[in-house]
Formats: sequence, C-alpha cells, structure tokens
Amino acid sequence: MGHESFVYGLIAGADRNPQEARQNAAAIAGLPADDAWPFLTRVMFTIPPETVVGGHYRSQAIHFGASYKAVEWEWAEWLEKFEALLVRLVWKQAWVHLRADCVGDYDYHYAPTGHSCHRPGPAAPDWRLRGGPRNFPFSPGLATPWDDGSSWIFAGGVWSPEDVAEM
Repeated sequence: MGHESFVYGLIAGADRNPQEARQNAAAIAGLPADDAWPFLTRVMFTIPPETVVGGHYRSQAIHFGASYKAVEWEWAEWLEKFEALLVRLVWKQAWVHLRADCVGDYDYHYAPTGHSCHRPGPAAPDWRLRGGPRNFPFSPGLATPWDDGSSWIFAGGVWSPEDVAEM
C-alpha cells in the first residue's frame, strides 16, 4: 500500500474569444491518453464548450485533477509537464494544489509577468510562480532551494528567484 497524493486546480483561460477557446480545447485534446510517470493526461482536464450559458462569466475555466501514488517524489517533473501545457494555452492565471500524505498540502499560483494574459507564440514565456517547493527531499529536514516559499520567475526558459523588492 502506498501514500496517496491528489493534484487538482484551475486554469483561467481565454476571455470570451472563441478562437482562443478552441485553441485551448485543442491543446487539452492533444494531451496523451496514456503518459509516462508522473502522468499528465487529457482525462484529467475538463474544458467548457464554446457556447456555455451558465457557469461562465468571463474566463474559460479549465479544471483538472488526479489521484497519484506519492507524486511528490517526482513533483518537479510533474510541474515541468504542466508548464509545457501552459506554454500551449491562452491563460491569465493558474492554480495547482498538491495534497500529499507524506509532505502535506501545498498551493502554487502561476501568473504571466509584464502582461495580463499568456498567449502561445515564438517568444519564450515569462511567468511568475508563487507557492511551495518544486522538489521534495526524501528525508524530513533536508532543505531544497525551493522550500522557503519564495516567488520564482520563468523567463527565457529558466526559473530563477524573484527579487522580493520587485514584487
């Protein structure tokens, strides 16, 4: 018997733009049906149809969730897969929640930097990530560079600590 982890969240997608909503739906549909561990598959995601009447004010709400066996030990790899999806989506914010038997509960918040919405394109994405660690040590008390609750910036394809003075 293993330790269970839950990963779930929300991506605030396109604003009432049918073309961008279709682009997001295509990106989700393009995820694999089956994936190598730690998996990120299309069945984890729900995306509203283009013509939603109720439950859709402005943003396209893309929900996701899955149950894993101790995904926290490969958490950095799972985040990389999730971030590879974000690169292909139109989005304003994204929230990821990790609930893990072994390491506890952590929340992550992604937001584009310098603009209100990320749109796929040739330029390298620039994001801000605030939240828990990207890596979890196998032994309690072992610190990793991501464990201090810092804010991180993804610019030019590289994660780096954000200067708190800039926030």
